[in-house]
Amino acid sequence: MEEILKEVLMEKEELRLKNIELEKDLEFYKSILEMRNSCIFNLHEKTKKGERVWIDIINAETKELLELDMDDEIKEWLKPIKCEK
Repeated sequence: MEEILKEVLMEKEELRLKNIELEKDLEFYKSILEMRNSCIFNLHEKTKKGERVWIDIINAETKELLELDMDDEIKEWLKPIKCEK
């Protein structure tokens, strides 16, 4: 009986933690509506000091990109565009 109670309590705690995680995800994805001057397809999910943020690659300035946690995609965005003749 005690073993079953431990299992139920562990499962309850796992579900509580999962619920908290899902609530954070929901709030983050709802925050996309706050991006007033951006098209959704221009928005990318990135991290800044470990926190998830939306970045509009079209409207983002170099300074904003440098503040993000660096990854290969951001490095590519920072490369200058070559003009061809």
